[in-house]
Amino acid sequence: MEVRNIDTHRSLPLLTMQDAPTQREQEAAGGEPKTQTHTPKTRAEEVQQFRDRLEELVETHRALGATNKNLEEQIAERLRAEESLRQREEAFRALVENSPDEISRFDREFRHLYINRRPERFMGKTLDESGFPEDLVALWKAHFQKVFDTGRPDMMEYEAIAENGSRRCFQSRLVPEFAPKGEVDSVLIVSRDITLRKQAEEAAEKAKATAERADRAKSEFLLRVRQEMDALLNALRGFAQIMKLENSTSEQRKNLEQILNGGGHLLDLINGKLDDSLTEVPPV
Repeated sequence: MEVRNIDTHRSLPLLTMQDAPTQREQEAAGGEPKTQTHTPKTRAEEVQQFRDRLEELVETHRALGATNKNLEEQIAERLRAEESLRQREEAFRALVENSPDEISRFDREFRHLYINRRPERFMGKTLDESGFPEDLVALWKAHFQKVFDTGRPDMMEYEAIAENGSRRCFQSRLVPEFAPKGEVDSVLIVSRDITLRKQAEEAAEKAKATAERADRAKSEFLLRVRQEMDALLNALRGFAQIMKLENSTSEQRKNLEQILNGGGHLLDLINGKLDDSLTEVPPV
């Protein structure tokens, strides 16, 4: 049997780069892709890309840290503001609930939205449902509606029967409360018991009237005294003048002259004193 030597270099064609299967074609054929050889240039580019990406991540982390710090400061500020608001609300609530005045709030339907006294009796009820007298309810409604219509504060005074049955005087100040759009949304009422003040004013008026009557009586009395003294002294002086005109001795005329001078002086003195004491006399 003859054995021939086969030159593989001559029998097999050379495989060029164009004829070599690509990585995608090898994967499609089910084969394993060949490991690519990294040149120094390609490795340097990959390292640079990795560094750029790492710097981006570091910068992002730094920005996130700054954002988180800013958020923490905002949250802390918000918590401080909420705590301050809570403390002010508690202080305001303590002030209102312990105020000697009655503070209440009504909506446009005249319904109690808030009241610092006996809330279990009035909260959620309208004025008509509160059990007050009809004339008092009508007075309140008129003033409330005026504030709703004009948007201006108002003042009212009225009398009401207290729980112990006594009649008390109250003064209420009505203040409008505005909604975000500018319309009056509710009315705040601060009511104060002014019974003692009214009683003091009435007592002062009575005392003033009594003093005026006393002054008027004194003036009338002094006026009568003046008139009677004038009449008496004028009569005395007239009688002396008549006697002076008649036949009389020089001694008698001298005595009569003293009587006339003394009477005139006394009349001027009495009129001056009475003028200082007299007040306005009402017309008769």
